[in-house]
Amino acid sequence: MRPFLLVLAKDLLRKLRSPLASIAFLLFPIIFSLLIGVTFGGRGGKMAPIQVALVDEDGGLVARLLRSSFTQDRMPQQFDLRLVEAAEAERLVEKNKVSAIVRIPPGFSDSLLDARPTRLEVVKNPAQSIYPQIVEQVVKVLGRLGGSAVRILEEPLREIRGSVDSGSLPSDAFVSRTSLLISHRMTAVGRYAFPPAVRIEKPASGEAGEAGEGDGVAPFRVALYILPGMAIFSLLMLALSSMADFQREAQAGTLARQFASPVGGGSVVLGKLAATWVLSLASIAILSVLVMIWSDGPIGFAAFILLSIAFALAATGFAAVLYSLFRSERAAGAFGSILVIVMSMVGGSFVPLEMLPDFIRSIAPATLIYWGAEGYRNLLLEGAGLRVVGPNILVLAAVGMILSAIAVLRFQRRYVRGRGD
Repeated sequence: MRPFLLVLAKDLLRKLRSPLASIAFLLFPIIFSLLIGVTFGGRGGKMAPIQVALVDEDGGLVARLLRSSFTQDRMPQQFDLRLVEAAEAERLVEKNKVSAIVRIPPGFSDSLLDARPTRLEVVKNPAQSIYPQIVEQVVKVLGRLGGSAVRILEEPLREIRGSVDSGSLPSDAFVSRTSLLISHRMTAVGRYAFPPAVRIEKPASGEAGEAGEGDGVAPFRVALYILPGMAIFSLLMLALSSMADFQREAQAGTLARQFASPVGGGSVVLGKLAATWVLSLASIAILSVLVMIWSDGPIGFAAFILLSIAFALAATGFAAVLYSLFRSERAAGAFGSILVIVMSMVGGSFVPLEMLPDFIRSIAPATLIYWGAEGYRNLLLEGAGLRVVGPNILVLAAVGMILSAIAVLRFQRRYVRGRGD
């Protein structure tokens, strides 16, 4: 045990003497999360208006109603709508001036009123990620509402359409008959539509403050959602940087001297792995201070500690196995960075899982990012306990132990026994 502790203390002391890399990896998730929180949390939790280019090639009644729906006061998100031509809309997207283009094709109103299939087109700005998705979801909702309304009011709409096409003013009898038809149809669906299951209400300023969504709170809530994924990404990168000591000391010749000393090769390998594990845990402990400050709800302390220990072990095992496969520090670092970035994209670190395609979501559980980020989000945002994040802890711990054991065997084979692979 003493040789192992000596190696562990030596490696930790070396890392303390050059802490810039560790500090950089710790600052990245904090700064990035705060920037996202300030950008999308805003003052009082409001997001900036979404810029949308509307190309109306129809000009009919339904098209005008659709245009006005984007500017309703009760919209959960405000839109800044620009009515432009198709060429101008494409130019705005290329210059990153709008988040999306909504195109109303010719004949849209006529097709909808005649209950014939039609469509709305949404062109998303590839330079943005969240705002275009919001526009797409809003258009989908409006499309479903419009389609349902047409099916429910098909008969009165047919009457209205005939009156409009005739060009004459509708008679009193026509207005009465049409009103009765609409009333009968709405009464038939009243048990499902009235009152609505979900209502959008604008709370008073005092209520917003009581709910914890007032000025200065919403940005931290958004940042708290972003922080777990970005922290997991940074911790994996930090583990890779720490484990690079194997190649650095091997090239400097100090590793060979340690193996030749009475300390023993096994203690050297285990001590270096333990140093990375302790560094990861220390980083999580520092980040947890911010978590406690930003969070406005209870956090399962035991589950948080166990999840942190398990993820630190998994990060250590991942970095150790990766460096055991390469003899060059540069090659291992480059491949490891690419692998972590890919895992972060697939596992929901950079983009929320619910915004990813079904195929990507199906392979997300094959990444360490998924089990770590989802576990922390459940703890911090959902108030989950050990029962919910237990599977995350077990998977990360098992993967960490298996990868660490493989790395120890490979390092012993390479450095202790002096065999190449």
